[in-house]
Amino acid sequence: MTEPAGPVCDIPAPHEGPVRLYPAGWLCSAHSPWRALGLPEPPPAYQPHPQQEEDPR
Repeated sequence: MTEPAGPVCDIPAPHEGPVRLYPAGWLCSAHSPWRALGLPEPPPAYQPHPQQEEDPR
C-alpha cells in the first residue's frame, strides 16, 4: 500500500518550498501571500511560548 501524496500547490507553475494551507488554498512558498508582499518566510509551525508558573501567593 502506498502513502497518499501530501498537499499540492493550487497554482499550475514551478513550485518552491513547503506547501501550506492559506485562506486562498494550498500554496507553496513561491505562490504564498507572504512572498507576494515581500515578507520573510514564517516558521514551519506555530509554537506557543511555554507557560510560566503562576505566582503561588
